[in-house]
Amino acid sequence: MKRQLGGLKRKTESRYFRKKILIICCGVQTEPNYFRGFPIPPEYNVVINSDAVDSLNMAKNAIQIMKTEMKRSFAFTECWVVFDKDSFLNDNFDNAIWIIEKNKLHVAYSNQCFELWYLLHFELLQSSLNRSDYWTKVTTYLGTVKYQKNSTDMYDRLKDNQEYAIKNAEKLLEQHEGKTCAKADPSTTVHLLVQRLNTLWKAQV
Repeated sequence: MKRQLGGLKRKTESRYFRKKILIICCGVQTEPNYFRGFPIPPEYNVVINSDAVDSLNMAKNAIQIMKTEMKRSFAFTECWVVFDKDSFLNDNFDNAIWIIEKNKLHVAYSNQCFELWYLLHFELLQSSLNRSDYWTKVTTYLGTVKYQKNSTDMYDRLKDNQEYAIKNAEKLLEQHEGKTCAKADPSTTVHLLVQRLNTLWKAQV
């Protein structure tokens, strides 16, 4: 039911737009499908887009979007850029992260691929793998269900092990301390975005 009093309506809209968050993913389906599974409270406007280019161009695109948004009355106030190391050059990967953080945006990277985050729900993976091996291992843990990159139910399948995955991601970062992000293989900061989205939900409980 919509509020009819003008003052209350303006207050509600103002509160709503102060919590407008943009998540830009390098993947067309894998990452967007996962993050769309989160139970986001209705007063948070979390927009999930895909930008299937290399990491450095993703960083530049995200910065341009936020600069454009600053000119709008109801702009995004927070932006997360989600991308993988994949086969991109080390310098491009590290520079993308540096540019994003320098411009006060947030990054959720995976080295080498997003499926590392999935695997961390089941084990503390400490050695580098070929990207295709990640998919095989995820399928093994899922049991009777074959992992597909376009799966729409990965959040629901993994949520019970999420705290374990967060701890494993933190351990990997500790183990790679002192290395550049490109050389910290395997590692991920996806858990930071996961924790942020969890915060939105827990604030309503």
